[in-house]
Amino acid sequence: MINRLLHLFLFLLPLSLLGQTKLSLPNFSKDQKFDKSLFAAPIWRLRGNTINVDKEYLGETPITENVKIKLPDMSGCLDSAYTLLDFNGVAGTYKKIYVCVVIANASLRMPMKIWVDYNKNFDFTDDGNPVTVDQNFKYIELNFTNEIDTLGAIVYRLSRFDFNNNNAKYPILLREYYTKAFPERQLVWVLDLGFRLQIFKARTTDFKWEKDSFTIGLYDGNLNGLYNEPDADMIVMGDYKSGYINSDDEGGAIEIDKNENNIIHNGIRYNITNIVASGTSLDINYNSTNGNENSLKAGKKLHKFKYKAADQKSRHIKKLRWKKNSIIYFFNFENEEQLKKDTTILAKLVREKKYKVVCLYYGKTPQRVKNFAFNSKGLFTVGYSKKEINHKVPIDRIPTVVVLGRWLKVKKVMNSLEEYR
Repeated sequence: MINRLLHLFLFLLPLSLLGQTKLSLPNFSKDQKFDKSLFAAPIWRLRGNTINVDKEYLGETPITENVKIKLPDMSGCLDSAYTLLDFNGVAGTYKKIYVCVVIANASLRMPMKIWVDYNKNFDFTDDGNPVTVDQNFKYIELNFTNEIDTLGAIVYRLSRFDFNNNNAKYPILLREYYTKAFPERQLVWVLDLGFRLQIFKARTTDFKWEKDSFTIGLYDGNLNGLYNEPDADMIVMGDYKSGYINSDDEGGAIEIDKNENNIIHNGIRYNITNIVASGTSLDINYNSTNGNENSLKAGKKLHKFKYKAADQKSRHIKKLRWKKNSIIYFFNFENEEQLKKDTTILAKLVREKKYKVVCLYYGKTPQRVKNFAFNSKGLFTVGYSKKEINHKVPIDRIPTVVVLGRWLKVKKVMNSLEEYR
């Protein structure tokens, strides 16, 4: 009877009290690269009703083809052009990643009209009314929705480049590149009339749990308007109420896994479940009553695992089992000041106390890891961790310092080597 009452109580208890919350993700947010983006949408001259489009790539060399399009009513329009914007959420007739956009009055001082071939059928008469803007517009936003799940979307922002003394050469370099790469097309490019391209491809919300708070969201890694695809899309985080997320691993972003998705923030591990394909919601779970009970603790024996070293050779952590004193240092480059302090102490332990040290980087910037290994001058074995290793050990945050004795028995677990002077 008591068990039945307990089960009924837990069933009726609000999910938030158990550390489980369904989060709506209503906002399209910028990532850390958004404001600095200098991506350009090249504007090509429209010749009659024929456009030249990408067919395939041979290495980095584009193979193109000419196709006929059905133009909308362009009465009173002059100087027509087109561009191609990447979007993979509609198959359409041409089954390519791009969407065609036709622009009237592209390089005149007249209001521009912009038609988007949303359904990818080379017919601009069945996609609704054009967007009309003055040439001195601040920006235009175009919403691209997935054809299967119409709640799934990304947003393109087209604006003008602000050329100044710092980037005056940039449009010249762009013209040279596009003219060489696409000799079949004629570029419409007067310095101040090119389109700057920025993409909103993260859906987010602000989250608070007890004393922890941050922005959490989903990132569309393959530009199809869906946000839950393993090995393509990501779970991302940012500072609370900042309006920005960090889409690289050093900012806590992780690729979505089909089995299990965990993020770590301020030492707390959150489990992410029920990610809706459109990116409009997810469930976040954390039970403060058991907190970090699965964390690695002193007295436990470390689970053995293989890892890849900076030289790309496979290594096994079991080689440390004969060492009286060894350290595994899980790190990233997010806090470089702490990293510098920690590695100074590690070097001292190696030189003065003969410690064996393995530094495992959790992230995706291999060149920096190679530089880190080179600068360590052979004092440490440097390699790569990954989500599976972090979960197997397990660790709850980066950086983590694991001090080991013989037979891989854990002596101490810390988050900074300053505790181990």
